[in-house]
Amino acid sequence: MTNTINTEAFHIIYREGEPHLPERITTDLNVAQEAMNTSKVQVNLGPTEALFAAENAPLDRIMDDKTWRAIAPHMDDLLEKLRASHSETQVPTFTTTPSDLPPVIAEARYDLMRRQPKIEDIPAITECVEIIMAAKSHRPVNRDLFSAESRTASLWDSEIAQITPAELDKEIDTLEEQLGEMRAEASSETAAFGDASPGAYRIIERFNHALFELNYQKAELEQLEPEALNTPGAQ
Repeated sequence: MTNTINTEAFHIIYREGEPHLPERITTDLNVAQEAMNTSKVQVNLGPTEALFAAENAPLDRIMDDKTWRAIAPHMDDLLEKLRASHSETQVPTFTTTPSDLPPVIAEARYDLMRRQPKIEDIPAITECVEIIMAAKSHRPVNRDLFSAESRTASLWDSEIAQITPAELDKEIDTLEEQLGEMRAEASSETAAFGDASPGAYRIIERFNHALFELNYQKAELEQLEPEALNTPGAQ
């Protein structure tokens, strides 16, 4: 094992006794050296190498904000390398991410994308992790890490301001009805064949997430509405 560690590089510390599960990615020399006493450590990795090695590990939980800010600009490099080795066409789970997306929604989106991994989700993953890390560190979100589409998309607060409770209720009712139909179909498949198709579960999971976002919007809107009624000029 290399004894010298390049402080410009990234180092992966694996879980003790589980050498394939990354526990931490760091740029900290002292942390990496100390971990060598008890854990497997990969040292002197470039940013893309470190991201490859991390695989589907939760980036928001295995690195501090300093490390994330150093490695985040290289997520695009990871995307291009993965695209070069995969020929299938994928549709991203989320086409845009508002830069003011509430951290709890960013966490839920990221968890969904980790459970259903796609190469084309890397831009949205970068955006969601940036929102999470910025909130944890009490700093502004770095919009340079967002795609051009996300930077020009409507902000979360703007979308809420343009929708009424009645419209949200209608969307929620429609989604709940569709979810009920999909769950009934999955139950029928399970009864007939022993299990439903993986695709059915994935779709149900996505609909569940969409319902979560709508209910969150409704909760925010209900909190904002009394304030809106009291603003100057409101009737």
